Amino acid sequence: EQLRSKQIIERRDAIMTAVVSAAEQFLRAADWMDCIDNVLSKLGRAAKTDNVSVYTHKRVSETEEYYLQTASWYRMPEANVALSKVDIPANMLQKWGDQLLSRQVVVVDSTHQPTLLERRFLHSLGIETAILLPLFVRDVYWGILAFSNIERDLGLDIAEIEALRIAGVALSAAIERVINQEALFQVQKMESLGVLAGGIAHDFNNLLMVMRTQFQLAERKLPEDHKAVGHMKKANAAAQRASKLTKQMLAYAGKENLTMQVLDLNNIVEENVSLFTPNIPSYVELELEYADQPALMCGANTQVSQVVMNLILNAAEAMEGYANGQLHVSISHETIEDLHPSLFINDVVPSDVNCVCFKVQDTGKGMTQQTLNKIFEPFFSTKPTGHGLGLAATLGIIRTHGGGVRIETAPDSGTTQWVYFPVKTD
Repeated sequence: EQLRSKQIIERRDAIMTAVVSAAEQFLRAADWMDCIDNVLSKLGRAAKTDNVSVYTHKRVSETEEYYLQTASWYRMPEANVALSKVDIPANMLQKWGDQLLSRQVVVVDSTHQPTLLERRFLHSLGIETAILLPLFVRDVYWGILAFSNIERDLGLDIAEIEALRIAGVALSAAIERVINQEALFQVQKMESLGVLAGGIAHDFNNLLMVMRTQFQLAERKLPEDHKAVGHMKKANAAAQRASKLTKQMLAYAGKENLTMQVLDLNNIVEENVSLFTPNIPSYVELELEYADQPALMCGANTQVSQVVMNLILNAAEAMEGYANGQLHVSISHETIEDLHPSLFINDVVPSDVNCVCFKVQDTGKGMTQQTLNKIFEPFFSTKPTGHGLGLAATLGIIRTHGGGVRIETAPDSGTTQWVYFPVKTD
């Protein structure tokens, strides 16, 4: 009995030492991934477990969610073949997932009487017992820190589990710090690009106005059959196209002069149907769903129309080569108070919780997270001939109107975009 007590005390001390070491390493490291292998090794050895893994909770489509193994440590790698680099379907952890979402620690061992289905699932992974610690980042469920054994109970008491939970909290804080740093860098970069684009566009637009005026004056002074007239018209047309690009840059920078008025988003979409429908491929089925009540907002008609056109046409292009594509466009009234700021692009949250929502959903090729992080940057384009200003201008317009945008997407799983504008109530 004395030996048993001594072993428990030694293990508890080892766990506390490993937890303190984990917290220190996370504080010192620029990125939590730089030290996670060492941290998991120390935690696993201290707790005398066979495996410690970090799983990221990811939605890969509208109906599929997975726990993706992000980092792991094994006491005996050759004995953990089933667990090595395994991604777990979220539905296999449904019961435990509900507990984790409630920030509860999940303990699965002989004393907690797992169901037959749960036991079979654990055995398929070569696991006898497990402790799952929820990880929350920016108040959003991010994933789990999992400790497991192959042939025996973990045997950890409440105090030891709580100590390991502290390690999970430290890991969550380290992940959040990296995300915040990336978000801050992205905001600063976008602001810098906005200032640069706005300054260049303003000066360039003034020069273009002079050029177009001179072309028009020169054209008037020449006989209609003069050889130079055709060249003048082409030059004037090119200057006009360049002027449209500068307007997009000004829209991104939020420096375009606007005439704001009360708009019904239902009407905006309806008025533009005849413009975007001819550009939607025949193999794409378009479904329009209007709000039951007027979707009133305050905005500039031409700019809001530009947002509608850009998002719908981009969604249609994303389905190129996808047979039986479906494009669903809807307008609705939404309350966003339950949506976390991190869900919005660049953390730009609508200025009011009561909004009119413009939603575009396609069944196209979708995007990777890396592409999603860049699509609203000026001059970034996935198209060989694109100038990369369409979506940048779209984001600028949404921001100028006090709105926000969020996107859910995954490769080969389509894309859903929500644009929120503050509702006009008086």
